[in-house]
Amino acid sequence: MIEANRIVIGDLVDRLKSTQGHIVLRVAPGGDTFQVIILDDSAETYRVKAVFGPYQSK
Repeated sequence: MIEANRIVIGDLVDRLKSTQGHIVLRVAPGGDTFQVIILDDSAETYRVKAVFGPYQSK
């Protein structure tokens, strides 16, 4: 996350799970659930940093 965005978001940035990387949403067949996957974009390997979910779709 660039510094300008940190300034605009302010204290809410502490609530974020990640401030660097690519975000991938993986939706299950049928769309009932999904996962949020954070990839490390500092190298071309795009290592998985974290996986959250599955969450129920609304």
